[in-house]
Amino acid sequence: MGKVIAMVGTKGGISKSTLALCLAEHFNNACIIDMDPQGCLFSWHNNRIMNKEKFADSDLKINVEFYGLEELTLERLEELTEQYKYIFIDCPGESEAGEKTRTALVYSDLVIIPVQELHSSQTKSKPIFRSKT
Repeated sequence: MGKVIAMVGTKGGISKSTLALCLAEHFNNACIIDMDPQGCLFSWHNNRIMNKEKFADSDLKINVEFYGLEELTLERLEELTEQYKYIFIDCPGESEAGEKTRTALVYSDLVIIPVQELHSSQTKSKPIFRSKT
């Protein structure tokens, strides 16, 4: 059964999407759930499929699915954990956080919170710890 790992942060632009992609590429048998309304990972995935001759075969082993809050169900997540060893959830940034982030926290086995070495990044991350309880 696969592990669900969420990339969470209350600040946008801290490389949650990039980290999810790099980890998925590293671990290979992985799926990325893009819950960020910007959908940059889903766009990347579609571009990669449309131009698959430009990518190595190993690059095509990562699956990316795009979900809004209403669409991602526990049943679908359980199906994915049967298919993949790792499922990375790319959560939205500050303006879209809230229910989507709470949903990801509930479904996750592990949460990664990337932060920049700035005081504002560290103070904005503190509410995440309180929302899990």
